[in-house]
Formats: sequence, structure tokens, C-alpha cells
Amino acid sequence: DYVEPTITNIVGSSVKNGVGVAEVGESYSISATITDSGCAESGASAVDKAYIYYKLNDSSITYYTAQMTKSSGSTWIGNIPAAFIDSEALSKGLVFNVSAVDLDGNGRISDRELADVQDNTEPDFTAHTPVIIATEQEAITITATVVDKDSVTQVNLVWRERNDTGLSPQYGPWYVATNTSGTGNTWTFEIPAINSTLDGIDYYLNASDPSGNVAFEGTISSPYHINIPDVLSPEISIRTPNPVPEERTAGESLTVSVYVSDRDLTFSWTGNETGTVQLGYRQYDGTSGFTYIDMTHIGGDSSSGSLGVWEGTIPGEVFNATGFARVDFNVKAIDASNNERITSDYIIHVVPG
Repeated sequence: DYVEPTITNIVGSSVKNGVGVAEVGESYSISATITDSGCAESGASAVDKAYIYYKLNDSSITYYTAQMTKSSGSTWIGNIPAAFIDSEALSKGLVFNVSAVDLDGNGRISDRELADVQDNTEPDFTAHTPVIIATEQEAITITATVVDKDSVTQVNLVWRERNDTGLSPQYGPWYVATNTSGTGNTWTFEIPAINSTLDGIDYYLNASDPSGNVAFEGTISSPYHINIPDVLSPEISIRTPNPVPEERTAGESLTVSVYVSDRDLTFSWTGNETGTVQLGYRQYDGTSGFTYIDMTHIGGDSSSGSLGVWEGTIPGEVFNATGFARVDFNVKAIDASNNERITSDYIIHVVPG
């Protein structure tokens, strides 16, 4: 047998792109029909081995080798490995030939074949732990690990204030923070402390590669949400009487009004108030505790840092000079998150009428 094998029907394909187009990071499958005249007695094919010789489509003269295996009948298959089809292959393309040798050592190599290389695969968010809770007025750090078969061009953090406090509008505008230089495969962002408010934060991430493929972690319609709980107590200051008198005539009541401010709708003048403001008083005997009564919201809005006015009255019978020469009072405010503030005790001496 002095006749070389015959090589026909050479087809290259990728799972992602189909026939004739390789995909970055994916092996490129090559099949060919290889026959040989074989021995005269049996007429059976006597193809012994087949190979793929491949390289980048450039001026280099070095070829790499991949062995083919017989699939069925006269069909032989092999692969250019995924590791070879990288960013450089994306820019240059592939060149390959198929060769075959029969049992008698006769060999044939096919004409040169070309394959385009594309990147149609999105980057991959391989690690991201969603931030679901943060501390008010502290910067929020968000990190993600992103990889791509080619490279990652940039990662964007898209975020907005949510207005969990119930104020209008419900959502703030979207902001975009762009990072084009991750550390290795890790990309880090920081939402400023000034935006870390009780409104909470919505966010999602997207990543792109040089071919324009974009991947998302969260979406504009289904973002991650960061809850920022209220951990600060309301603020209280005496409005009237100011200054608080040091003495009170026995039998005279005392009306006390205070300013209260908080950063949510707990003490809202127009909203559904869930906070309480109370006036506490006692006839001082060294052992008795305070009696607390609810104060009335008479004006202003205590939400979102504004000043609301609350008023309550200590009954005149509390100022009883008989046996009690002193009355103490304070004011307590508790918001919906159970943050509490109590003023210092104010001392009033009772004098006979």
C-alpha cells in the first residue's frame, strides 16, 4: 500500500457559536472523514492515526498538536483545547490542518483551515455576598469577584436611596460608580457615609468585557436592598418654660412644652405616629418613682430632623407643700425602633401659696 489516506469533510465548531467560529475559553471541536485503501484482501480502512496541527493565525511557524480519535465509520474527531483559545486567539483567529497516517506509514495533511474566534460569553460573578444591613452614617463597602474568558473591562455599581422612611418620592435617582481596575478578580466599591441613611439603599452590579458582553448581579427591576436601621435616640429640648423655674407656688399646675426631632416618621405630624413623648413627674421623697403621662403633639413635624412641639401638664395637686417641698420632672421620647431618650431631671421647689 503506497496510497496516502484521503481527508475530506473537515468541520470545526463550538458549542456557543456553531460551525466555523470558535469561542474564547471553549474547546474547538474538529471532525473529518478520513479513509484509506487498506489491504487488498479485505478492503478495510487502514487509517492508523490522525492529528490536528494548530496555531494562531499570525506569522509564527510553530504548530501545536492534538490527537484525533475515531468516532464511528470513517469519522475522526479532536479538539483544539480551550486554554489555547484565549484573548490573543480572539484578536488573531486560528489556523489548523488535519493529518492522517495509515498502517503502512503513508501520510497526508489537509489544506490549511481558518477559524474566526469570538467572545459571546458574559463575565461571571463568581462571588458576591449581598449587603443587607448597614450602619447609619457609615460608608458601605460592596465587593464582587468577577472573571471573564477574555478580560473584564469594567464593573459598575448602580445604587439609589430607597426612602424606607415613607417620604415622597419613594425612590431617589440611580447613581453609577464605575471601577475599571479591580484587584485581581476582586472589584470594590464604597457608598458614601452621607448616603447611608434610614432611607436604605437599593443596588445592583453589572460587568462588561471588551466584546461588549454584559453580566448582571441583581437588576434594575430586582435590586438588592440594604436596610439601615435606626439606632439613634430622638433629640429633646425644653421649649417652655425656658428657663425652667426653680420654684412653684403650691397648687399651681405647670405646662411643659418640648421640641422633639427624629430622622424617621416615628414622630411625624402628618404620618402614622408610632413614637411616644411622655412627661414624667414625682413628689420627691427619696424613694418614689416617676409617673409618666403622654404629651400631645401640638405642632411642627418631628420627623426627618425637623422640630415638632409636644405639650403636657403637671397637675396642680402635685405641687403640694405639705410634706413635699420638691417636685422633679423629666421628658422621655421613644421612637418606633425603641430608641429612647430621657432628659435630665428638673427640680422645682414648692413654696406655700
